[in-house]
Amino acid sequence: MKIPLEFDQIAGYEYVLFLSSIVTGWWIHGFLQSFMADSGSKEDLLLHQVFRDYSRLLLWMGGGILVVICAIIELLVYTGMLQSPTDGFYLYLFFHFILQAGILMVYYFHRKGSVREIYAMSVYVLVAYLGSFLILLDDKWHLYHAFLFLGFFSLPIVILWIKLYVGTVGSMGLSPGTGKYVPHLTTLMVIQSIGFISLWSDAFWVQYFYGTEEIFALFRYGGREFPLFIILTTTFSTAIIYQAKSTSGLRQIRRASRRYMWMFLPMAVGLMLASSHLFGWVYNDHFIPASMIFDLYLLLILIRVLFPRPILIAHRQFKSLLWISIGELFLNLVLSYTLYWPLGLFGLILASLIAHLFELGATIYVASTRLNISPRVYIPLRLYVFFALTLVTVLTIKYGITRPEWLVELWNP
Repeated sequence: MKIPLEFDQIAGYEYVLFLSSIVTGWWIHGFLQSFMADSGSKEDLLLHQVFRDYSRLLLWMGGGILVVICAIIELLVYTGMLQSPTDGFYLYLFFHFILQAGILMVYYFHRKGSVREIYAMSVYVLVAYLGSFLILLDDKWHLYHAFLFLGFFSLPIVILWIKLYVGTVGSMGLSPGTGKYVPHLTTLMVIQSIGFISLWSDAFWVQYFYGTEEIFALFRYGGREFPLFIILTTTFSTAIIYQAKSTSGLRQIRRASRRYMWMFLPMAVGLMLASSHLFGWVYNDHFIPASMIFDLYLLLILIRVLFPRPILIAHRQFKSLLWISIGELFLNLVLSYTLYWPLGLFGLILASLIAHLFELGATIYVASTRLNISPRVYIPLRLYVFFALTLVTVLTIKYGITRPEWLVELWNP
């Protein structure tokens, strides 16, 4: 059954998702990483206090960011520099913001070992999304009604948030105790924003060199990582922070890397081998060239399955992480412009891969030199070499044998 939405409504939905990612996507992971770093080794009462402090920070700092960016969006719409978002945009934005509070609560439950509450929250959010989807199956309803449904569905999350918070605190203002978190919290948020800019720069260079027509469309559909890989590795990377200083935590990181490699290897190989057919089947034959872009971005899983960054965050190496992020962004921008001329779109993607490899190598180096933590402690090196060689070999053989005609179009500037 197809969803009875017009093309302009689908485009409006994508536009809402894009604007929502601008509002929260560039800082929320840094916020959550900071919470997990500060909740490390905290027990009972102290853990509750950290949660309350971060709830206030999310309300005032996150809410302040939300208001400022919404004002900027309205100003850009008023001046004609930005298209007006679809009806119900602010309802979805409210849901999206409250969802971040829900994620904060999930990590709080994780620290408490409250597994049942984590599953309950996950099921609740899943039901919310499924409900909004079912609304769209009825042609009497529109995108606005789905956003309205999500807005109402976020209210119980607000009630739960207040219930957890109100335990011992009577004021919602910033207390003197929350100020101690702001320096490193801000640093981690800046690091995340730099990473957001680095990812955004790929699309910027594509539209800069190729415009917003065929090649840009291919890149938008192909230039993204496989969602399951991102969800699992990002969630684990944040959740393990509070344990990453201990020997048992490092062993757990190593086990997780090994588990993800064995889990992702057959999936990644299968996606690489089938991507050309999948893109032609899901979209149409014109989008088959996007499959190579997708295959190249699959190589980012080589970075995602290793977790030196949580170790640096747990040891509060925030300045090192900041300089590494700045170096990654600078390298990405310089190499993108340089490699485009001999290698075209392939050069732009290669620049992004090299920049990510630099970030991985730099974090491993800092962990080894400043913290005296050998990579062998948290990386299954032999398995990783096998994992990397297999993916690179499959990609090389696939395009070395098939050599599709459209390959030249992506290779040449």
